[in-house]
Amino acid sequence: MGSSVKTELVLLSFLQHGTYVDRDFCTELDSLKSELKTRDPYFRGFSLADGELQTDGNQFGRILPQSGDFADDSAEDICRVIGNQLAEIGDQLDFMIKQEVIDRLVQQMLDDKLTEKDLSVVVDDLLASGLPGMEQEKAMLLLTMLLAKKVASRVPGLLHKVFWTTVRFLNQNLLPYITDLARQNNI
Repeated sequence: MGSSVKTELVLLSFLQHGTYVDRDFCTELDSLKSELKTRDPYFRGFSLADGELQTDGNQFGRILPQSGDFADDSAEDICRVIGNQLAEIGDQLDFMIKQEVIDRLVQQMLDDKLTEKDLSVVVDDLLASGLPGMEQEKAMLLLTMLLAKKVASRVPGLLHKVFWTTVRFLNQNLLPYITDLARQNNI
């Protein structure tokens, strides 16, 4: 992981936040966690039981800071905290996203036509309505992750697709901001 954060872990923590009664969503989320564990050696040291991301003591679970990055806390813990804090703020912004927007994104995902550029247009449109008192990057990050959560909650079978589309979008557009959040260890 080095000096950058794992966007996947921040987004996963964001998606896990809250209580879900939809069994399909929970099943898809568990499947995503398993995929992450097999896909990326970084996640293999994680115990993903009980909806919490915890290390199991394995050396993969600890990341040594480089050049003073993420001092005193492990990077994965910081990513998890950031995801959870963003989800709490996102819960307050839920009203901003109209059902028609989610329906359109769902249809684009079902048609395999949603690109990072399309997602950017939707986020920009939402940002145009403004979030007073919130910096642009933070608002963009929150709205992007909230869109992913709402799409996946609406159609749980799209969780994997929306997750990876969102990760690519965040890495292309907001990775320096997310990394700064991790360095500051505060939202």
